[in-house]
Amino acid sequence: MKLVSFHVRDFKSIYDSGPIDVSDVTCLVGKNESGKTSLLQALYRLNPIIPEHQKFDITDDYPRAEVEDYRQAVEAKTRRHSIPISATFEVEDQELHAIETEFGKGVLTQKQFKYERTYENTSLVSVYVNQKIAGATLLKHAGMETEVPSGTWIDLETLLKAWNLRAEQKTKDATAAMAAAAGIVDADQKKAAEAGAKAQEETNASQEGRAALPKIVERGLSLHIWDKFLKTRLPKFLYFDEYYQMHGHVNIEALKARQTSKALLDSDYPMLGLIDLARLKVDELLSSKRISTLVRNRTGSSVHRRRCDRAGGVMVLRKIHPLRRSGGGRGSSIRMLRAK
Repeated sequence: MKLVSFHVRDFKSIYDSGPIDVSDVTCLVGKNESGKTSLLQALYRLNPIIPEHQKFDITDDYPRAEVEDYRQAVEAKTRRHSIPISATFEVEDQELHAIETEFGKGVLTQKQFKYERTYENTSLVSVYVNQKIAGATLLKHAGMETEVPSGTWIDLETLLKAWNLRAEQKTKDATAAMAAAAGIVDADQKKAAEAGAKAQEETNASQEGRAALPKIVERGLSLHIWDKFLKTRLPKFLYFDEYYQMHGHVNIEALKARQTSKALLDSDYPMLGLIDLARLKVDELLSSKRISTLVRNRTGSSVHRRRCDRAGGVMVLRKIHPLRRSGGGRGSSIRMLRAK
């Protein structure tokens, strides 16, 4: 999936950024202290590569001039928690194929979905779905599309009720037919009657479909699709600037040891992010006996960096030193977003 746009509200010096469109490389240009860094920091917290950095703090992050009014309003329940970062992502073909295989072509009414984080440090997800298409597909997979007519249900909750009623009726009919078969004396006729009774029983495919449906109904189709197909593929964000840089030389064995013991340094994360950006693994750097293999992989990564369609993808948010010549003017600087 790829990031399409993001929107920052009520975060540090930013009250409302308005929607900001994002492409493979996006530059934010402006005067110093105009809020460029705040934009990237808010976006970074959407899904940071360091999980501990995701938390928003009202005291530290809400605009100071209004933080007490906000806090009191929330405590008095006269307003909801603000949403400092909201982002729109677009599902790409690989993810869409997996979703449509289970729930049918057109189950997503749009390929874009919204993911947000609140000052309550909760996530909000909006995936736009068509429940009729999903329900019809589930019935088809179970061989029940003619047994549970479309007119008997309007969403997955009512589908479950209609499906359960039909299953109960099939069980009653099969039981009655089997009882009638038991009274038949002729062996051939009895065998045929028993086979007919057994054919009226609910199939294993139908039972499996009904068994899976309550969890989908309870969670909601949108969140079920998010949990199963999208959550693990949400890009992670890597932020670094002159205060958050990797060292010029890194001992790979020591880096691997810190990674294994979960004792990574702040300077390790940019390095790990760039290793991942090159589609390499730390273990490969330790075990590879052919430099040409690493060079080939690194060369191939130039194409990969222009895509963001892989689970665990990383978006690099980089702060660059102030410009001192033409292009930004004295006292201006730029911020960059690079999508893998």
